[in-house]
Amino acid sequence: MKAIAFNRTPDSPLLLPPETDIIVDSAIALPGRPVFLPDFDTNWQADFYLAARISRLGKNISEKFAPRYFDTVTIAMRLLPVTVNADLSASQRHTGVTGLFDNALTLGQWITVPADNTPLTMTIGNDNIIIESPLTLITEAIATISSYATLKMGDIILPCRSNVGLSVKIGDNISATLSDHPCLDIRIK
Repeated sequence: MKAIAFNRTPDSPLLLPPETDIIVDSAIALPGRPVFLPDFDTNWQADFYLAARISRLGKNISEKFAPRYFDTVTIAMRLLPVTVNADLSASQRHTGVTGLFDNALTLGQWITVPADNTPLTMTIGNDNIIIESPLTLITEAIATISSYATLKMGDIILPCRSNVGLSVKIGDNISATLSDHPCLDIRIK
């Protein structure tokens, strides 16, 4: 299993080739467990993504058939080491390390994909983010990335991140809902 995070917001176009990060399966936090901040940085940010779970094997999937390749959606929280990212970016080095450390990605409770392209509302703390055309974002991401890599059952596609990023520290509790379905309830340790 792998998670592929697209570096774009819901209102930005998908550029080709896509700017993505790969998050390895060992970096995904186990459900119901607290999230421990690694000690290689002291300044952490949490970004929140719409996430879709791939439900069948596929390569070179067209947008027309992409809806057949995912079955559920949720909110994912991605931890980013702010200082390390800034240092790597300043020296024009790739920030791929952000997809390798334990607890880099936390997935919420999965919910059934809406039958139509109804907007989804992410509620993170006091912020409400409306994602217009979520199915279009997901199918576009699946079609694009499947031309580069084979998608397997259980892979996670993060087609876009929200515009909300939170500074996090030890002791924080983070909750999020997706269209009134509780998805995330995380303790930071």
